[in-house]
Amino acid sequence: MIDRFTVRAQNAADTQLEIEIRRGPGRAVEHYALRCNPPTGTVGDPAAACNRISDLVVKATQPSGGASFPVGPEDQGTMVCTQVYGGPEIAFVRGRFLGAPVDARLTRENGCTMSNYDATMKLLGIP
Repeated sequence: MIDRFTVRAQNAADTQLEIEIRRGPGRAVEHYALRCNPPTGTVGDPAAACNRISDLVVKATQPSGGASFPVGPEDQGTMVCTQVYGGPEIAFVRGRFLGAPVDARLTRENGCTMSNYDATMKLLGIP
């Protein structure tokens, strides 16, 4: 029998992300990378980011949990979002997240997208 900590380590290890952030006109594009087998990359603390990703796997193995990308509020299509502009930031995240392919565009255009953007940056350890 495989315990949830083994599953946690195996799934988190299959995370390889390339992140491009455009913070606004006239600002340089930022590039980050994260790989979790072994934890390496250009995010602030790759090992801590991989541990946070591993924690998502533990939540996903619990009855009410789930781990998907981008992190943040689910079912945006049925969610009412505040129309508050959070800034010009746009992030492109590509690669694999917990073994699944990722090609995401994150913005801060409204309350819901702002929440996804902020939660993803916090998860990855990007300021």
